[in-house]
Amino acid sequence: MTHRLAPPARGRQTRAMITIRKFHHNDLDDVYAIYLAAVREGAARFYSEAQRQAWAPNDHPHPEWRDRLGDAVCYVASEDDMLLGFASITHDGHLDFLYVAPAQMGRGISKRVYDAAISDPALSNVTSFDVQASEYSRRFLLNQGWTDAPKETVERFDQKLPVYRMRFTRT
Repeated sequence: MTHRLAPPARGRQTRAMITIRKFHHNDLDDVYAIYLAAVREGAARFYSEAQRQAWAPNDHPHPEWRDRLGDAVCYVASEDDMLLGFASITHDGHLDFLYVAPAQMGRGISKRVYDAAISDPALSNVTSFDVQASEYSRRFLLNQGWTDAPKETVERFDQKLPVYRMRFTRT
C-alpha cells in the first residue's frame, strides 16, 4: 500500500495553500496512513511501542472504516494533493478521530480540521460532545474548551492505554 503523505516542512520554502474539505471515500487509504503514522510515530513520547502497536495493530483499515468516516462529519486537510490530517465527529457528538501526520504537526492543522468538523451545519443541533482522548490530544482539546477528566485505562491486546473521557458543551 503506497500513501502520499506530505513530507516534513523545511525552512522557509514556499508552500501551497492548505485546503480543508470534506472526506471522500477515495481518501480512505491516505487517512488510514495518517492514523498509523500519528499513532506509531507521533505518539511515541507518550506511549510505549507495545502500547502504540495495540492502539493501531493493523496495517490496513478495517472495511467498516469507509462507512464510519463517510457516515460522520469528517474533514481532511490537504496541500499539493497530499493529505496532512483529518477530524471526524459522529452525528451524536462523539469526536471519533483527530489525527495529523507527524511531519505536519505544529502547523495548526488539528485546529483547522477540528474547527471545520465541529462547525459543520450537520452538527448545528448538537450541543454536547464527548471523546476518549489520548495523552497527546488531551492538551489540544483543553485549549479548545473541553472539560478535563480523570485519567482512565482501557485495555487493548493486553496493553493498558491511558485515556481521558472529556466533554465539550457548545452554548
